[in-house]
Amino acid sequence: MTVTPPSFAIGFDIGMAGSICFLPKGGTPIFEDMPYEGKHLHLRRLIDSVLHHWAAIDIQCVPPVAFESLCSFKQGRQSAFNFGGSYHCAWNAVGLMGLPPVEVKAGVWKDLILPGLPHDGDEGKAAAVAYASRRWPQAELIRPGCRVEDHNRADAACLAEYALRTWNLPRMPVKPKVKVRKKK
Repeated sequence: MTVTPPSFAIGFDIGMAGSICFLPKGGTPIFEDMPYEGKHLHLRRLIDSVLHHWAAIDIQCVPPVAFESLCSFKQGRQSAFNFGGSYHCAWNAVGLMGLPPVEVKAGVWKDLILPGLPHDGDEGKAAAVAYASRRWPQAELIRPGCRVEDHNRADAACLAEYALRTWNLPRMPVKPKVKVRKKK
């Protein structure tokens, strides 16, 4: 039995200024801003956006979906709580739609997509934007109403490319976070 490679992938850069990238194989990335209302992710708009682009690109394909791992971020308690809630809402929405989400550490996807380039801080953001600008010159890396290219869109596109490149690699099973005690 042969498995057909996906015709596109989805990359999620979660956060208030985050982006979703729908990346057709060999095509130009399509971006959506993360649909927030205040500090909360608008789940219905997120699902509508994914379903709309999925149907427009290739409804027969089950695209791989890449999320950057939560452990990649350093932040305070309240922002970590808000961010974690949005992350898990998006992760669960994708899973409920039958799409295979993959969590990837920032260093792992950056080593594959941006080898030899800086990964952290402003230099890492600039490296992702420069790569995305060269790789997809027609991509709308500048958000409406802004003047500079957005590193969140670049990261989302790079995550989608990571998903396309690694879709058929074996994944480590996710271990449960809670230890279950056996009764004596």
